[in-house]
Amino acid sequence: MLNVLPTMLHTTTLAYLDGGTGSLLLQSAVAGVLTAGYVMKTQWAYLKARFARKSPASAAPAATPKAK
Repeated sequence: MLNVLPTMLHTTTLAYLDGGTGSLLLQSAVAGVLTAGYVMKTQWAYLKARFARKSPASAAPAATPKAK
């Protein structure tokens, strides 16, 4: 942590980001956003199913008449 601090305080840097690095960073950012969206979607569905009220009709299986 202390090794990183001096590099953050420089006002000028001589860094070069080529197209491959930029593409990798963009792809990682998009993947992170999509992953977060998918996780939130699945967790919301889980919580919704967990706390949903069950109607009395769905609690007991309905008796269906057998065909003769």
